[in-house]
Amino acid sequence: MLNNSDTILIHKILADAEKKIKDELNVRCKVEVTEVISYGISDYYINHCLNRWQVNMAYIRQKKGDKHHIALRQILCFILRKETKLTYNQIAKLLNIKDHGTVINAIKRFNNYIATNDPYLLQFYNPVKELVTSIPHK
Repeated sequence: MLNNSDTILIHKILADAEKKIKDELNVRCKVEVTEVISYGISDYYINHCLNRWQVNMAYIRQKKGDKHHIALRQILCFILRKETKLTYNQIAKLLNIKDHGTVINAIKRFNNYIATNDPYLLQFYNPVKELVTSIPHK
């Protein structure tokens, strides 16, 4: 979650943006944050996985249904739900997934694949599975 200094910085940036728009375009406006997609410790998990998989967040957030995208999102859903206090809705927003039901389904499918030792999923899960048991936090 955002701390007080983060909130102050965000308000300063927004005030600066409003002033710049007024000065350069001669238009008065109100710039607001409608949603902050960062939930503190979740960034640690996401960045760790992205680095191991050598992909970026834009890749994960793409609305693609191919096997690779699905596998990575399922793993992230599982890790984020198990290791953070994020709700299913927060995970959905963070990963650009349709809704909380899709997150629940992704976690169920992940658990089924792990139970059957699915080799395709395991090739992505094995490099990051230490996250589920060890972390420098909480």
